[in-house]
Amino acid sequence: MNLLPPELEKHLRNELQPGEHPVWHGQPQRLWPLAIRESWHIALSALIPGFFGMFWIRSLKENFAGSTPLNPMLTLFTWAGYLMMGGAAALLLSPLWHVRKAAKTIYAVTPRRAIIITPKLGGGNTVYSLTPEMLDNMIRSTHPDGTGNLVFTEIIRHSRTNVITLGFFGIPDVQHVEKIIRNMRGENFRA
Repeated sequence: MNLLPPELEKHLRNELQPGEHPVWHGQPQRLWPLAIRESWHIALSALIPGFFGMFWIRSLKENFAGSTPLNPMLTLFTWAGYLMMGGAAALLLSPLWHVRKAAKTIYAVTPRRAIIITPKLGGGNTVYSLTPEMLDNMIRSTHPDGTGNLVFTEIIRHSRTNVITLGFFGIPDVQHVEKIIRNMRGENFRA
C-alpha cells in the first residue's frame, strides 16, 4: 500500500464506514501520461482561438494604424483578441490542471467496495463508491513498468457526450490490485 499525504489520508478516513478499513489504497503514479490522455484534445483545440486571436490583433493594428489610440471600438476589439488568446492559454494549460487533480485523487479497496475520491474544482470532493456487483466488467491495461489502469464502468450523464469513466488510473502494480478486487468479489476474500 502506498502512503497517502496526511490531508488525503483524512479524506479517506472520513469516507470509511464504521468497522470498514482499506485493504489497499493508492494514488495515480503516472501523472503526465494520465493528464495527456485526459486532456490532449482540449489542448489541441486551443490552437484555433489562439491563432485567431493573434490574427485578429494583428489585423486591427494593420488596418487601424492611423486611428486615434483611445478609439473605444478599437480598444474593445483589441481586448477581444487578447481574451481569445487568454482562453487559448488556459486550454493549453489543461494538462497541468489534470496533473493537479490526479495528485489529489485517492483510490481505495475495502472488503465491501472500491472507492474513488476526486477533488472538485471549487473545493470539496466527489466520491464514487462501487459495490462488488458494479465491478463485474473490470478491464485492466498494463504498462511495461507494471503500472496500469483498471476501468470499472462508465456513467452516461444527460447525453452520450458527457461520459464519466470510473476506474483506477495510473496505479502501481495494477495486476496485484486487480487480484485484490477479484478476491473481494469472491467468497474467499480475507480482510
